[in-house]
Amino acid sequence: MSDPRATAAVITVRPTTAESAGKTTRRLGHVTGLRQVADAVSAYLPLVVMGLLALGTWWLVKNTPLADALHTALPLRHEPDYAMTHFTLQRFSADGHLRTQLSGAALRHFPDTDTLEIEQPTIRSTPVEGGMTLASAQRAVSNGDASEVQLLGSARVLRQPPSAPAAGAASAVALEFRGEFLQAF
Repeated sequence: MSDPRATAAVITVRPTTAESAGKTTRRLGHVTGLRQVADAVSAYLPLVVMGLLALGTWWLVKNTPLADALHTALPLRHEPDYAMTHFTLQRFSADGHLRTQLSGAALRHFPDTDTLEIEQPTIRSTPVEGGMTLASAQRAVSNGDASEVQLLGSARVLRQPPSAPAAGAASAVALEFRGEFLQAF
């Protein structure tokens, strides 16, 4: 007699043939092989991606044009790179005294020759030993470091002596130059 509380389990067994058993084993082996390949690829994927990024970066650096090559290839033309109108430039000494003042109607800088062209310049210079030098012209041309200045058209340079000469020094006299072209070094 059987106990009504007991449950019966039914197990159905299909008869397997050698062919169906081989297919199941091949399927399980194929799935296991794919899983091993996927595990290997996922383990080396960061290394492969970093290698591709490094290769791409190297290619980009080799094929990018240099910025300096563009600038050096262009020839400089005689055109001003900056200009000023109705200007006054002042230069002071280390102790704060005004040494040079340059005023003019227009100033243009030419980078090909590194020169300045000034229209209607007025230059006022006060040397350390005293006195004053005034210069004016219709036009002036100067090199980049102002070590050479050419005054063109109604050029005038007036040097005034110091108001109180140094003790023991001979009294200085005013000195004036006029001409159509004056060049100062």
